[in-house]
Amino acid sequence: MRIVRYQYKTEALTYGWLLENKVGPIVGNIFAEYRRQEVALPVESVRLLAPVQPTKIVCIGRNYAEHAKEHEVDVPKVPLLFLKPPSSILNPGETIILAAAIAAGGT
Repeated sequence: MRIVRYQYKTEALTYGWLLENKVGPIVGNIFAEYRRQEVALPVESVRLLAPVQPTKIVCIGRNYAEHAKEHEVDVPKVPLLFLKPPSSILNPGETIILAAAIAAGGT
């Protein structure tokens, strides 16, 4: 079973579950008690969404030796923290837009 976040037509965004190529709604709290409803919607009829909508994304850089080695730098003694904007989360199938393409006038 895969839990997904989706929107069907103009209905509210909701969590559901995916079985084969169909989606069924989940009633309740996916992190506590919930019930799976029947899978009835073909996955092609819904808009799949990113599984989360964070308000901020906090990252730790160079936090393991192999990654630091790839960049020929040492693992820092103090964690290297950086932020990513929530807009960096994409829904399945969406296009990644590179900043260089925007600067060059592309899409």
